[in-house]
Amino acid sequence: MGRVRCLFGVVAVLVMTSACGDVGSEYTPLREFLESGVERVTYEALPPRRLTFNTVAKWDIWDPQGVYIFSQISAAVGGTESFFLLDGDNAQVVELAPDGNLLNILGRQGSGPGELRSPLHLDFHEKRLWISDVGNRRFSVYDLDGTYIRDVKWPGASRLVSHFSVTPSGRILHGGMWPLTVAELADQEPFFYLALFPAEGEWEEGRAVIHVDTLATMKSLPYLSTEIRSEEGDVRMWFGHPEFAPQLRWAAGEKLIATVTSEEYRFEIRQPDGDIIMEVSAPMPELKVTDAHKEWFFRYEAGRRLSRYGSFTLTSDSRARIPFARHMPAITGIAVDRMGRIWVQANTPEPGVTRLDIFDREGNYRGHLGTMPLPAAFSCDEHVLILERAEDGLDRFRVGTVGWAPAPLNEIDSS
Repeated sequence: MGRVRCLFGVVAVLVMTSACGDVGSEYTPLREFLESGVERVTYEALPPRRLTFNTVAKWDIWDPQGVYIFSQISAAVGGTESFFLLDGDNAQVVELAPDGNLLNILGRQGSGPGELRSPLHLDFHEKRLWISDVGNRRFSVYDLDGTYIRDVKWPGASRLVSHFSVTPSGRILHGGMWPLTVAELADQEPFFYLALFPAEGEWEEGRAVIHVDTLATMKSLPYLSTEIRSEEGDVRMWFGHPEFAPQLRWAAGEKLIATVTSEEYRFEIRQPDGDIIMEVSAPMPELKVTDAHKEWFFRYEAGRRLSRYGSFTLTSDSRARIPFARHMPAITGIAVDRMGRIWVQANTPEPGVTRLDIFDREGNYRGHLGTMPLPAAFSCDEHVLILERAEDGLDRFRVGTVGWAPAPLNEIDSS
């Protein structure tokens, strides 16, 4: 196993800086350099600055001509002037313009060249679209115009069950939870990990091997999910609730990586090899899980997640057996846009209510967008894609741009 670095109180964030310019900032927080060379950026309080989100289009599973496009989207990534959305159920990638017009469809169900079976995620690397095709134990690579290029097979491809990113060196950055994914890391207690894998298969003495370079680990809470069963049918499933459980969260791009692993409001920015170059932190109220939080989860989140199983209602016994953490994580999600700005979704003491903060690549606070969800993707022309999960199980989308000047109260748009 490669080098292991245990991190506590961190966020994995990545900054994409390649092709879209730069952005300044007017805020100057307290800055200091630690003996390790890491720059620490600390806010005594985040400046009260509200930004605007200007909606330019709303669309759902139908294009403007009434053609069915997709069912549920498992991942999305922004291109130069469009968005690529992965429809895992239909084994295809749909390219849409910001206004929702259908531009292209990549892939189809199957196991032949250019075909997909149980695709789970996608990413860009050197103007190529990489799709993790777990069912076929490979990556499928396409040009941005939809032309199939090749398949990339490697010994651990079938283990990619969650988000991945392709690094500048062509390696695969992947995060997950052992023991569900990476058996090579099984000499430790159950934990979340972030690790680098070879994209191509490696061979030693005729045997396929994986050289794993572990960048970050965090002890997991495996008992925060449980098998439940409904009195209305013979449905069984593992049911968890990440809203109330700290876990390693990360994002990555062409230049940097980032991670978050604690209940504190703190994230770290890393180089592609995993070395930390900056940490940013701000004060946060204590986030205890109350009875009101549990009731919110059962009333809203549980129903939405169970909708894919048809008519399914949690019994009182199932509700009683679902465990909850005592404290919520301060940061629930992180993303980086194509300009290198870092988007942080943070919990608030109110059940089900989060706030979306934005920092630039230097750790300067830019402002917040209220309760808007964490964006699913960013295009290079500054369009932002918001994925909104509905109770009926169908995905709906909102596309817009951010106004970077302070917003007058009567002009705020976060709907």
